[in-house]
Amino acid sequence: MAILGPALRHLPVLVGLVWGVFTYARTGSIWVPLGVAGAGLLSRWWGGRLVPSSPVAGLTLIELSIVTVAAGTAFVTWMTVWTSLWITENAAAMFPGSPDQQKTLAGVLAGGVASYLAALWVKDSESGEGAFWPSTTFRLALRDGFGRAPSPLTRDTREHDAAFLDSVRGQGAEKRFAGWGYEARWKRAHLLNEFLKSARSTVSPVP
Repeated sequence: MAILGPALRHLPVLVGLVWGVFTYARTGSIWVPLGVAGAGLLSRWWGGRLVPSSPVAGLTLIELSIVTVAAGTAFVTWMTVWTSLWITENAAAMFPGSPDQQKTLAGVLAGGVASYLAALWVKDSESGEGAFWPSTTFRLALRDGFGRAPSPLTRDTREHDAAFLDSVRGQGAEKRFAGWGYEARWKRAHLLNEFLKSARSTVSPVP
């Protein structure tokens, strides 16, 4: 079962890879993935803005922004296929020599370009911690939102741990947990949500 963690974490990359290939093969258009990426970026931005006041609602939008990863992978895949085919089709005009030599040179160049395009995106995908991944977005949103003065959080508390630290202490029946994976993100969001609700309920109404 341990293998399911990395497999599920990288699922958006696989979806994007298949999406990019079929987008090129069936339509040749990249506008749909670009539109989805735009929607994902909007969801990411909006979620980040909501996190300081409503962590659960903000995290929900941030989790939905994972479509940006799939769409970005689709775009990189589409560009890789398009570039490779273009180089192959224009090998005769680009390289001197026999057809076999031209084919070899075209293959080398196409492979190099494909590796370069993949490296721009895949590096973040390997760890699942790049700028467009929910773990990074949520972590930065918490630190930016709750780091502004005056912060409602008190140091040396579970709530402070949840917003700023990689490990959240246990308390009573609540066990210690660590990291910024899917389950840990939701634990942090619910913990902070309950804290904010409690803080609002104790504020005296203005007469």
